[in-house]
Amino acid sequence: MGAAFDRTLSDRDSEAAAALWARSGAMALTGRRDGAPVVAPAALALAAERAAAELCRTAEQLGVALELDGPALFGERAALAGLSRALYFAGELDEAWLAASRAIEHPDSARRPPGYALARSTLALVAADQGRLASARGHAERARAIVGRITSCRSWLGANGAVALGTVLAGEGDLAGAEREFAYTERFYADEVATVHHAHLLVRLADVRCRRGRLDDADATLCRAHEAIAELADSGTVPPLAAQVERELEQARRQAGGGELLEGPSDAELAVLRLLTTDLSARQIAGELFLSPNTVRSHTRAIYQKLGVRSRADAVARADALGLLGKAGSRT
Repeated sequence: MGAAFDRTLSDRDSEAAAALWARSGAMALTGRRDGAPVVAPAALALAAERAAAELCRTAEQLGVALELDGPALFGERAALAGLSRALYFAGELDEAWLAASRAIEHPDSARRPPGYALARSTLALVAADQGRLASARGHAERARAIVGRITSCRSWLGANGAVALGTVLAGEGDLAGAEREFAYTERFYADEVATVHHAHLLVRLADVRCRRGRLDDADATLCRAHEAIAELADSGTVPPLAAQVERELEQARRQAGGGELLEGPSDAELAVLRLLTTDLSARQIAGELFLSPNTVRSHTRAIYQKLGVRSRADAVARADALGLLGKAGSRT
């Protein structure tokens, strides 16, 4: 494998080199379990190759001369970082943590920031999925800081950091912040062909939109996720995650459409209701409508009572199901 990588470097084909090292890294780490050889799923191999290839491209953009760095140094780190993300998609969280940890603990990891940043992002995703939000936030912030020092955050590598941070924000309950991070990332993951990275992101985005009460947007996003999944031969844990979000969306629609509206919101309450669909705080809504924050809170409580809900997200979902949002928009 090393000789093949050397030949690839001499041809300046960094993407093919990354693919070779991603495969070799997968073979080295998965090895044998319980005496039986492990066959990496197609999604794992493809995701590892994609991540490693993007790392190589980032390195070239930064002016890193791969042939001077030494193929073993750069290739091993790119393989470990790419493999850690692929293992995450495959649902092997412990193995993903191990691979990412090995990538960042390498003696020269600080001098190879692309792989370091991707590995940090993967650690954040794993920790968030395991409910360790403090650890997840630390890794996500480190990843973003590293990307900010070496390249623009408006890149594939920066998008990985945004996905990690969005996942942390969603776990912390900051759904508006999570949606901003995911929506920002989507443009960098979109491609002519489906990828596990993009399908996973779309499912995450659909989940956040559902939890915010934006059911139509959530449904449209989830449909796009299903389209991407259908194009993939193997997308790891993404289909079960999509199925879970679909169940939550169906339940949210039943709750939002249940029961009759005995008393509709007043004109003043409808104006507040329209702005509840945004990311604005109560104080910011008050500024928009030239009201006091206390008045906005009073209107919000009345809206909740009339709609029979207990949260802003449920109010938005129920109002949308009842056709009140269009009415609110027409009166402002």
